Amino acid sequence: MNGYVEAGYIVVLGSLAGYSGALVARERAALRRLPGPIRPGEEPQVSRPPDAVAGPSSYAGEAP
Repeated sequence: MNGYVEAGYIVVLGSLAGYSGALVARERAALRRLPGPIRPGEEPQVSRPPDAVAGPSSYAGEAP
């Protein structure tokens, strides 16, 4: 009976180790997708407002 309990502990601990490895991999992949200063060890990216990037609007209904 004691061997079954130890085997159960091994299965549970192995499952938890695999799950924690999957969580770490998912977190690293999510951090790679994030822009800016959120990622550790990188300089923040400088962003400009959308109207400064796009320039003057060409919308016909807008007054100059």
